[in-house]
Amino acid sequence: MSGGSLDYAYQRVDTIIYKLRDMIFDMTIPENNFNNKARKVPKEYRKFIAHLEKVSQVLHDLEWAESGDTSEDAGIKSINRFFKKQKQ
Repeated sequence: MSGGSLDYAYQRVDTIIYKLRDMIFDMTIPENNFNNKARKVPKEYRKFIAHLEKVSQVLHDLEWAESGDTSEDAGIKSINRFFKKQKQ
């Protein structure tokens, strides 16, 4: 089997990440803002994007494992890495 066991959910998360990055970029361009001044990008936006990137990777690894494209335990290992990093 090849892919699709989670309907490529990681790709939808990736799309959100790209849209958020575009939004952040737009904030830094004065002409794109209400008062024609560049906005400071809240650090929380960048932190949230970093979190979504990790979630996307876990979804990818789970999908590949459940679709038979990688070892069965690859998804579990990815989840464990995710939570281990969250504790740090």
